Amino acid sequence: MNIIGTTIIPTHGHVLFNGKPVNSSTVEEYRTQLGVVPQHITLPKRMRLRDILSYLCWVHKIPRSRTPPHAIAEVLERLELSPKANARVGDLSGGQLRRAGFACALIHAPSVLILDEPTVGLDPEVRMEMRHLIAELATNTTILLSTHLLEDVRFLQPNVVMINRGQMVFTGSYNEFLAALPEDAGQQESSVEQAYQQMLRTSATEKNMNRG
Repeated sequence: MNIIGTTIIPTHGHVLFNGKPVNSSTVEEYRTQLGVVPQHITLPKRMRLRDILSYLCWVHKIPRSRTPPHAIAEVLERLELSPKANARVGDLSGGQLRRAGFACALIHAPSVLILDEPTVGLDPEVRMEMRHLIAELATNTTILLSTHLLEDVRFLQPNVVMINRGQMVFTGSYNEFLAALPEDAGQQESSVEQAYQQMLRTSATEKNMNRG
């Protein structure tokens, strides 16, 4: 995720965006289309939410067609944070802070949004709120979501890429992911959890065969 978010330079391979490699000559253009919500939202606790977003408007060089006050009001309304515009970050609840992280990532209207474990550590009510928000954002934004919570996968039913120990072991649709489930599987675990375990077993078997 850090490589895709351009905070780490890859030692092997490359990132493609719209079919073009992201390198030193294209990375700035790429970043204008990229929004990132890290797992841990760290914002200055004494600053007001509106001031943070105003600063990010300056960082992202928001064009005159989307004047900063308008852009800020728009993203705050979209994330149901308008009443908290003048609140200090340290006074926000856990769910509000997570939404503030989304606001920071969306202020420049990116076409791609990277979410790193967006529901980890949240209570059940806020976790469900985040899932609904992600589903709404996915209607007009490409979302790349990293999660260890299989409930996220079940709720969102996205295209799935599964990585085990740095190796991609599956890529396909949500239904194709579930199709890995054996027909005689028991019912003690959810279908998503069983498909996940089946992928891990298949990956381990293939790796042992290659070694042999």
